Amino acid sequence: MAKESKKKKKGAPKAGAQWMQQPKVVAILLLVLTFVLYGNTLNHELVLDDLLVVSGNSYVQEGLSGIPDILAHGYLHGSSGDEGLTYRPVALITFAVEEQFFGGGAGAGHLWNLLYYFLAALLVFLVCRKWFGEYPDWVPLLITLAFLFHPIHTEVVANIKSRDELLAFLFLAGSLLALHYYVKDRGISFLLLSLFGFLLALLSKEVAMTFLAVYPLVFFYIYRQKMLRVFIGTLPFLGVFVAYFLLRSSVLGEISVDEEAQIVNNALVAAEGNGQRFATALIILVYYLWLMVFPHPLSWDYSFNQIPIQSFGDPIVWGAILVLAGLAAVVVWSLRKRSIYGFAVAFFFITLALVSNLFVLIGATMAERFLFLPSLAFSIVSVLGIVHLLKASQASEFAKKKTMILAVFGGLFLLYGIKTVDRNGDWKSNDVLFAAGLEASPNSARAHSASGIDMMGQARETPVPQEKIRLYQEAIVKLQQSVQILPQHAEAWYNMGVCYASLGNREEAYKIYLHTISADSGYVAAYNNAGVYHFENSQYPQAEEYFEKCIQLDSTNADCYANLGAIRHNQGNREAAINYYLKALQHNPQAQGARNNLIRAYEQMGQPKKADLYR
Repeated sequence: MAKESKKKKKGAPKAGAQWMQQPKVVAILLLVLTFVLYGNTLNHELVLDDLLVVSGNSYVQEGLSGIPDILAHGYLHGSSGDEGLTYRPVALITFAVEEQFFGGGAGAGHLWNLLYYFLAALLVFLVCRKWFGEYPDWVPLLITLAFLFHPIHTEVVANIKSRDELLAFLFLAGSLLALHYYVKDRGISFLLLSLFGFLLALLSKEVAMTFLAVYPLVFFYIYRQKMLRVFIGTLPFLGVFVAYFLLRSSVLGEISVDEEAQIVNNALVAAEGNGQRFATALIILVYYLWLMVFPHPLSWDYSFNQIPIQSFGDPIVWGAILVLAGLAAVVVWSLRKRSIYGFAVAFFFITLALVSNLFVLIGATMAERFLFLPSLAFSIVSVLGIVHLLKASQASEFAKKKTMILAVFGGLFLLYGIKTVDRNGDWKSNDVLFAAGLEASPNSARAHSASGIDMMGQARETPVPQEKIRLYQEAIVKLQQSVQILPQHAEAWYNMGVCYASLGNREEAYKIYLHTISADSGYVAAYNNAGVYHFENSQYPQAEEYFEKCIQLDSTNADCYANLGAIRHNQGNREAAINYYLKALQHNPQAQGARNNLIRAYEQMGQPKKADLYR
């Protein structure tokens, strides 16, 4: 085992309490602390992508009967109809089970997230107790509490959608525990259990792929095995990964990265060349480290332009390079002694690699949820670092300084706990979350846009006319701020146009739709709404031009077919109108406007029987 201090003399008393030797007692403590820290999330609503994976996912809503479809399709197929690039059936299956037996919804989702988080913390304790058994008994518990209390975890626990992160961590921790028993000659069954945990983690979220590099670290640093044994020990996990890859490919097709990241979600898309992109990614890595040490302010969004693009000509980039080079030196230095510090540094950056934007651009500039798995390394290195700094790695030394050590950690956990409980409140609902996001990320175009769109939704729902007007006006302000930050943010332009139209200012709305088209020439809804503007002004040729463009971009758009039908209808060409209405209903049988106009057209042509078919 990797260890900095000298081994204790055989039979030396350990610094701790008898209850720490009883996992059941520790489990109760961790369960209580989990609910103390996160109990205020139990009455929270669904926020952000919760709607996509829970209430808006048709397979999840089917309960147990939806599981075959979950296994046969991509992560968001049940909500978007697209296979996409992600395959995470395990997380969706848990939601389907909750829907079947607990009625689904926000309450059940939040409760189960707390329980999974508790189990994750318990596994952290069990793993650390095995890895660091030669330290005082308090050390594994302190590492576990450092993990449990850290505010960076609030996004994962308080956001139901992040169940995928929770489950991936849970299965990986279980895999490490089973691996320990296998290494200690407890039998091949524990290896099989460890491999199965790795497979379930892969089927929970792709971040588990990084453990292909973590398992060798564990063999090398923790179990001090020779390189040949490290290689042989890793081979079974490589086999599991190959099996997962083949399964994933059979469902989604060939792995592809053709789907381009959007600048509004990932600021690095705006980088001028690989130099700026790489320099900015290095800055973000150091920012991740900073958030682990000082988790404030926290935000749901770090997209364009909250983190500005940097270049190698900026001094801050070279500061980041020095920090990262220093950490790389720690890893190199650790190889001979197999120091736990080298293990922790390597673990941290390996588990961040897939989402670092260093190798391939992903769908986000950065996110706090990406630190969930790496935070285990931080918890280990921070606790052991303080213990070694205070020269208390031996049981006898720890016992002499226990009061001071526990006071230091108690103060740290108190601060982190207060921040965690407070931050949970931001995840109560979308409007609360977006308001907090604007405060923490005032330069984010996406944060302003999301706030504006949420206000639009509130405006539609309120029956009070003056309140409706106020909300639409405030939404316009937020959306204007969004396009000031990112002028090509088409979604913000489009929704601004919808707000103006809802306020009765159709002239301004039309101008905004043209801005939308200028920002994104493929924005179908903007073409449709611009066409509606001309239609309402009886400018049929102009309206027809926009509707035809819609169909060029999306040949299944029922609204555009229905609108072309309305033009023909008003021009007296009822047969052509009927053809368009039928096409609209073919692509969307629920298009009630097209259905009503079709009935009217048949009646006007003296064909009441055909009209009756669509009543």
